Amino acid sequence: MNGKGVVVLSLCVILILRLVSMGLMGLMPQDAYYYYVYGEHLSYSYYDHPPLVGYMLRLFKELFGKSVFTIKLADTVISALTIAVFYKLSLYFLSPHQARKSLVSFAGVHTRCSALIILVFVPYHAVQCYFQRKKNLLDLVRIDDGTGF
Repeated sequence: MNGKGVVVLSLCVILILRLVSMGLMGLMPQDAYYYYVYGEHLSYSYYDHPPLVGYMLRLFKELFGKSVFTIKLADTVISALTIAVFYKLSLYFLSPHQARKSLVSFAGVHTRCSALIILVFVPYHAVQCYFQRKKNLLDLVRIDDGTGF
């Protein structure tokens, strides 16, 4: 199996382990609970958290119902999306081999903090605006930044 296959297999195993272990633990990390409460009471900002994750959890609650499983599913999906976007962002600056190595490092220490998605989306869309000359994404960068911080 080549390096890319090992990375994909490793990430799939991590994702499967997260999905399987969802029912074994309560509402941890604490951010999941905070964001869930924020999802219940939507606003443009909160005292110490960005609003985007609250809106994302609200979407999951509307789609899958109000349960601990839904909170953990949303957190897992958001984490997987964060890791995928991190990899795409790293390809702008690193060789594919180095990007895979950084992906494994990031996924290994990623703390399942759903707010990290914004820390990845803002630079990813900004880099697309710059390198691919997609000026229409500049508004998306502003939205990412505004809803994430």
